[in-house]
Amino acid sequence: MCDRGRIFPLAPTDIEHLRADAKYTQIVARGSSFLVRMPLSELETRLDPTRFLRVHRNAIVNLDFVDSMKADDQSQLLILMTDGTELLANREASKRLRDLSI
Repeated sequence: MCDRGRIFPLAPTDIEHLRADAKYTQIVARGSSFLVRMPLSELETRLDPTRFLRVHRNAIVNLDFVDSMKADDQSQLLILMTDGTELLANREASKRLRDLSI
């Protein structure tokens, strides 16, 4: 993992969630936040699809770090991560999360 010119070894299982913002993707792992200049779609192809779920066009979560979920007024799920971060899942991801939770 290369963050602002520094290289850090990072196992995919350590990644809690990823969020895209303009040209950068923020990777949250091991209690730290790393900024990489790589599109979310490219990172997504490197992650295990059984553990990682794209919940929005700009966010991917590691299901191992999802603490809880709560439906909003439009039946979309608000995801609470173990680090306290809240992410809103789109309708398609909300349905998939519901299916996985049963």
